[in-house]
Amino acid sequence: MRVPRPTVRTRLTAIYVALAGLSTGILLLVSYWLLGRHFDRTLSAPLANDALDEVAFQYFIAFAGVLVLAAVLGWVVSGRVLAPLQRITGTAQRVSEEHLDERIPVDGPDDELRELSETLNAMLDRLSESFDAQRRFVANASHELRSPLTVIRSEAEVALANPQPDLDELRGMAESVVQASRRTEALLASLLILARSQRGLLHSEPVDLASVVGEAADSAGLTAGTESVRLDAVLEPVMVEGDAALLERLVEEWGPDAPDDSLPKRLANDLRGTLPVIHGSGPTVAIARRWHTQLNENAEVPAFWSELPEANHNEICAWERGTGLAPLSAVFLEDPDQHPRIGRRIDLTCAEVERSGARAIRVKARGDSRLERVLSHLLLGDLVSVYLAAQEGIDPSPVEAIERLKSALP
Repeated sequence: MRVPRPTVRTRLTAIYVALAGLSTGILLLVSYWLLGRHFDRTLSAPLANDALDEVAFQYFIAFAGVLVLAAVLGWVVSGRVLAPLQRITGTAQRVSEEHLDERIPVDGPDDELRELSETLNAMLDRLSESFDAQRRFVANASHELRSPLTVIRSEAEVALANPQPDLDELRGMAESVVQASRRTEALLASLLILARSQRGLLHSEPVDLASVVGEAADSAGLTAGTESVRLDAVLEPVMVEGDAALLERLVEEWGPDAPDDSLPKRLANDLRGTLPVIHGSGPTVAIARRWHTQLNENAEVPAFWSELPEANHNEICAWERGTGLAPLSAVFLEDPDQHPRIGRRIDLTCAEVERSGARAIRVKARGDSRLERVLSHLLLGDLVSVYLAAQEGIDPSPVEAIERLKSALP
């Protein structure tokens, strides 16, 4: 039978007891030796021996009491010291692929345990982003591959439905199938690059961004036509360095044909029916203001913006009562370059917002460089405002209130 190993708390208690016993034992031995010398000089030998025996008995009782007291105090103190580790262990045990939103509470002094909690939370953030990227990849792959496969199947079914197809019909079907197959090959190549490459593009060349956007606009125009909506795109040539297939994939990822759970559509759905307050800090302050203006103008909803840490000095007091006046939501734009203290402020502010009953939404920037992250945040905000307008049945083009104001001003 295997003997269970003692726990860390037990080992720490044993160390406390050993240190207390060692120090107390040395002190008592030195005291006993000094008293023995004193008794030898001042008392007769029988009296000195009796006194030393009495002192030794009392010292033994005191030593045993010190050991018991050290064991009790050591057990209590080690339990308090290890309590944060127990919370960390409990959180780690609750985390799974379906519950990656669990985080370790970060409180207490700025010590090694706090650093460990922050490190594990950062690791959980990276794991959550990795799983989200995996789910998006699977969803996007199935969505993108569905179109060419549908074309191939439709062409084949049309040809089979005709018992005597002519040569032109067969040739048209073959051309459609070949075109769809080529598109499938390009999509598979792009998806493999996205799945395997984490260190930049494997192939880069000059690409006309206008042509890429134009193709996506044509695809979106066909979808818009089914809803009696006309889509006009006025484009000018813009040459960039990149992979044409990946650029087209980037345009389509957040576009009208993207799945309903794509990031901009999901954010628009989360903000629907609320008054959003967009929060930024440092590199995201100007972007927060842009989000609020786009939501005002495109979706025609009252939206406001705020800056951290200033929002923690006054605005935070209004959330609890504000949710009783109107449905509110808070959006926090985050950037990897933000100060760690800002991240902590966002954690605490989100907790206060959710405590008031409002929804707190954190949006992390995508991209490696500062420019990439700024542009991703800007594009995302614009798309969220347009999708929110579409969900509310609002045409973003007319700005009648602005026109009335301009006409009334001298």
